[in-house]
Amino acid sequence: MRTLLVAGLILLARAAVAAEPDARTDTQALVAEPPHGAAVATAEGAFLPLTQPAAIGDRRVHGLFIGGYDGAELKGGTFSALLEAGLSHRVALRVGVAYVNPVGLVEPSVGVRGGILTQARNKVDLSVGVQYNNVGFSEATGEFELSVAVGHHWDRLALVGNVMFGQGLDAAERDGEVRVAALYRVHRLVTAGLDLRARFDLGDETERRRENKIESEFDFIGGPLCTVALGPVALLAQGGVHTIVQHEVPTTGAVVFAGLGATY
Repeated sequence: MRTLLVAGLILLARAAVAAEPDARTDTQALVAEPPHGAAVATAEGAFLPLTQPAAIGDRRVHGLFIGGYDGAELKGGTFSALLEAGLSHRVALRVGVAYVNPVGLVEPSVGVRGGILTQARNKVDLSVGVQYNNVGFSEATGEFELSVAVGHHWDRLALVGNVMFGQGLDAAERDGEVRVAALYRVHRLVTAGLDLRARFDLGDETERRRENKIESEFDFIGGPLCTVALGPVALLAQGGVHTIVQHEVPTTGAVVFAGLGATY
């Protein structure tokens, strides 16, 4: 009788162990599941004022709204808004608009990004994109812009870089761009870093460009920024300099931006 009782207890213990979920498996599933929120979108570069993110990520929609003052040649207020919707884990649709107050110029844009590599599988994020801009850096009649973005993030540090080429509807108008951003998480909710952009005129002077006063040969803008994530919302601020070269004459002024990012 005692033997049967011991055997029964052993069987019950084995059944309980078999029914108990594997803690290691649960932990792995938790780690594998991508986190959410503005802090994650910030680390991926989704809320950078200048540089495009390389990752598309698991978010379905995110928005970025930025306003500020540009003290370069035009000396006036600026505003931009961007919405990006993930059509899948590999494809995202981008729609944006920018407004430059001194010339009253509204610049809408629409494009799509496609993910090629992901850091989870390939150690690096890589995406390509195509976008139509109503006005380009040196394209008065609109441009199609091709972009390549690469990024990598460590525990606290993230780096993102872009290379872009814009071809105007006028074959003589074209430009190139390089954008670089570095982000460092100083706190669970606070990220600081740098965001820089340089643009180069690669085309010819055209009559339409002269009429619209789009005559810049070189353009550089950038400086330090700080982002604070609050759940699905991020607050950001950036200061720096903006240098424009026209007819080999540089003009430099201070820039100050503040913005709101949101992810859903």
